[in-house]
Amino acid sequence: GVNLIVAAGPFTTTDDLSFQPLDDLLELCARKQPDVVLLTGPWLDVDHPLIKTGALPCTFETAFQQVVQR
Repeated sequence: GVNLIVAAGPFTTTDDLSFQPLDDLLELCARKQPDVVLLTGPWLDVDHPLIKTGALPCTFETAFQQVVQR
């Protein structure tokens, strides 16, 4: 059979924009080594308290690219 992990965002907590939930999920994936990992958005919640206050120093697209490239 196919081992599958599916997760839906947002992948941040309401306290910060560090993407710790995504890091935790990726650690799980590294341990379990599924055949397929399916991630759906939103990666960032437009209603996140820090985004509403202007704490995101870039566009959503740039933030997504930075997360994916780490």
